[in-house]
Amino acid sequence: PGAVSSGTSGTSGAVGTGTAGSGLTADDAMFRDITSRMGPVPELGRINGAGMPARSRGEKLNVRARLLLDGMGHYSTIVKQMRGRVRPDGIVMVVGSCATGFPAEANQTADLLYTFTDVEDDMQMFWEAFPAENGAARTTYMFAYTDADPSRPSFEQMLDSYFEQLPLYQGLDSLEQLQFRRVLFGAFPCYSKGPLAPQWDRILQVRGHATLRQVWVTLYATLRQ
Repeated sequence: PGAVSSGTSGTSGAVGTGTAGSGLTADDAMFRDITSRMGPVPELGRINGAGMPARSRGEKLNVRARLLLDGMGHYSTIVKQMRGRVRPDGIVMVVGSCATGFPAEANQTADLLYTFTDVEDDMQMFWEAFPAENGAARTTYMFAYTDADPSRPSFEQMLDSYFEQLPLYQGLDSLEQLQFRRVLFGAFPCYSKGPLAPQWDRILQVRGHATLRQVWVTLYATLRQ
């Protein structure tokens, strides 16, 4: 089977050829990103039975395996090679935060899909909220499903709307009573063509990163890591 180059952040990588049994050629930054999700990795040791000796920063490592499960979603360098420069059919734009200072009695319930405003700029804003940190904080998101047209509002504009409407949504007197732990924004591309069919031997894509129908899986898996 052929081998697939993972590429590096900001590059598309390239599909090459390899010998039977060859796997993914992972660059140092990508590999450390993957393994760091399993826990602290002060020095690379043995992960899933694969021997991985410690090496200097920037040194590349070839990992051999009989099967590669790619769970990095839309932004996987393998998926980017499969889709090429295809324009997304749609996009989910998300802004949100985690903060303390919400009244305790107001932090007992959660919303999954809530809206209280009209459509504006051809976008319907939805909200989500739920307790965090065992009730000590609360996470809120504002998001919209839209096309990928450049005329849509920017993340800066969405964040302005988010902070303006958050007190109304959560019944607050003002934003001054909140202490923000973190603020985030993200975009999740959607494609009508999918699920993606495997294009190389021994490589399978998992998680919801392939179609419009699976965008919710990507949204939750990415933002809540």
